[in-house]
Amino acid sequence: MPGKEKLKSTIAHQPTPQWISLEYVQKVLRNFFNDNDLEIVEISIAPASAKGDNYASIMTRVRVKYRSSNQRNLQAGSYLIKSMVDYDEFVSEKLSDTAVFPREMEIYSAIIPELQKILQSKSLDEELAPAIMDVDYERDSIMFEDLTARSFVPADRVKGLDMVHAKMVLRKLAKWHAASAILGSDKPEIFRSYDRGLMTRRSDVHVPFFTNSLRFCASAVSKIQGYEKYASKMFDLQTKLIELGRRAFDCKDDSLNVCAHGDLWTSNVLFKYDGNKQLVDAILIDFQNTFWGSPTLDLHYFFNTSLLDELVLDGQDELVQYYYVMLAENLRSLEYKGKIPSLKEFWIDFMDTSFYGFVSACLMKPYMINEDAAADADMAALLQENERADNFKKAVYSNERVHRYLKKLLPIFGRKGLLDLYQ
Repeated sequence: MPGKEKLKSTIAHQPTPQWISLEYVQKVLRNFFNDNDLEIVEISIAPASAKGDNYASIMTRVRVKYRSSNQRNLQAGSYLIKSMVDYDEFVSEKLSDTAVFPREMEIYSAIIPELQKILQSKSLDEELAPAIMDVDYERDSIMFEDLTARSFVPADRVKGLDMVHAKMVLRKLAKWHAASAILGSDKPEIFRSYDRGLMTRRSDVHVPFFTNSLRFCASAVSKIQGYEKYASKMFDLQTKLIELGRRAFDCKDDSLNVCAHGDLWTSNVLFKYDGNKQLVDAILIDFQNTFWGSPTLDLHYFFNTSLLDELVLDGQDELVQYYYVMLAENLRSLEYKGKIPSLKEFWIDFMDTSFYGFVSACLMKPYMINEDAAADADMAALLQENERADNFKKAVYSNERVHRYLKKLLPIFGRKGLLDLYQ
């Protein structure tokens, strides 16, 4: 083996977790590659996302150069470590109540391998999620490959996705949903605890966020000339908001149920392009809010948070049909034993959960396209009920882009009866 090089360390002076160190990463890599002689000779540790990109976790990028016993030349690797917020006691407690990190760790360590086996059995396997290097239950963290090293990149969360990108995401989602339906049918116990989605009855953690967001949304709309009637309806809706959302999330035994992603929006998908800048692949990330329920909930959330405005208004019919065709084809190919709904039946389910489309568009997307108040864009500002949290929400709903979006969608939600107190 060549002589040792001088160790170089470039650790960024940012609020990255203190425990992420050369020694920690080296131990993970030694275990992953089954090489106790592996030695890191250069490391860089830095934040991997900005405030507003990820509310519920800390993302840290680690780049290393290392020697291994079975490689003559110096090797390079780039990895992401996702960990729970540990610098805010309030946020840590709330996230612990939702069990988002144990859930995501289980998705990567237990569920995804099962889904891969199901897809491989019918030669339908393809990459749906990133490969993991390590799941650390002691620190509530996961170490992944860094997909940017393979030229996967995020899309613009403010601009939104066009039809080509949307269909790529839906094709991957349909395969995930279909495989999970098979898994849930073959092993019913495996998803029995998956009852903690953003608006499920099991958890109250997000209730202050939804109720206060509706209040600030209604207040902002009340100041838009000609939209006072929509604001009035939303103020009245405050007393029924949570129950209506929970009804949408209630699992219906006579409908198709899947392991829903639960947080499928622009920033939770990475895209890859060829040399001509044509889209060739997409990978789903961030499975903290997965739950067992209707696949239509992922569609409402994705459509109303992640598409170009014109597609939200005029493209949903085409996208629902496209997704349905992909889903049904995968279910048939995987020999699903349950009832595959007809397209009409799927549309009925989609309409039955459509209140969540209103929630996604009016109470969630404004934060996703927020830029002006980025300094306070964190989980505490979402969940707390204090002056700082109120100022953050007020700033979000002061965004002119948000106003333009609400002005386009509120008349549609109104005509569908989704702003009515009794629906």
